[in-house]
Amino acid sequence: MSDGGEGFLECFPGERHVVELEGPLGRLIEVPFVLYEQHQRRIAIAESAHAIGRFLVPDPSSAAAINLSSAPIGHLLLHLQTLGVQGIQLGIGGTATSDGGRGAATVLLSEGGLKVDLQIAVDIDLPYARAIDFALQKGISAEDLPTLARELEVTRSWLYATTSVDPGPLAGAGAGGGLGGALLALGATVVSGAAAAAAGRGLDEVLPQARALITGEGRLDHTSFEGKVIGWLLAHVGHEIPVAIVCGEAIPDALEHVAGLDRPITILDLSARFGSEQSLTRPSELATNAVLSLLQSGGLG
Repeated sequence: MSDGGEGFLECFPGERHVVELEGPLGRLIEVPFVLYEQHQRRIAIAESAHAIGRFLVPDPSSAAAINLSSAPIGHLLLHLQTLGVQGIQLGIGGTATSDGGRGAATVLLSEGGLKVDLQIAVDIDLPYARAIDFALQKGISAEDLPTLARELEVTRSWLYATTSVDPGPLAGAGAGGGLGGALLALGATVVSGAAAAAAGRGLDEVLPQARALITGEGRLDHTSFEGKVIGWLLAHVGHEIPVAIVCGEAIPDALEHVAGLDRPITILDLSARFGSEQSLTRPSELATNAVLSLLQSGGLG
């Protein structure tokens, strides 16, 4: 599963291809995409994290992080438009950029804008200015947040003047450091990343038959229950279905949220069980062990 960030591409069968593009640090990188048949339409599936993901920019300084451009996404979309597809679905999440999508929009506008239907798959419904909410985790310092806020407002005004669409209040505009807002201003539509990934996997068809649900996230907090994978899954299984959530770390507000849901949910917090270092270095092994122990104990019925 994925909610539009890392792993989105893996949720879709189809022909896998690669295009070579200049990445966020100016080096050539290989960006994968999938050509996928959906409702008798040929769709290109891509993932922003592969082109401008945080893993491509390890430990940036605040000045470097605030100046990273989303232009690689513009070049990626231009390439996909040349492939004769009827649509593009782009997962937006896990990005290193906070430029409000200006880099991507500039590249696209230089070539006439979007020429095929584009759906952006997002995990949040935040408006454009709330892109700043994720700046700290991208390496931007607290001292630079006022600067970023001003730059986002300037970019919002530029997009409005250029496209006659104000991305400010649009749901999903804050995704991808504001990339969502820029693409919406250019004519894209927004969909739930979790719903799109579930459809790609065929999960939406089998969930009504579920007798138990095991899911997870690296860092479990209150936002996990909103537009992300966990929240989407909980909304699509029966209220009586027992649920186990595996996580690297559970934040107190997540535990408070779960306590108020009045449904059978077990939290498997790997950091609490095995320590933070072990949960970071052996996540797959520890998650497997924790789930097996739960099943053997009859914890999921």
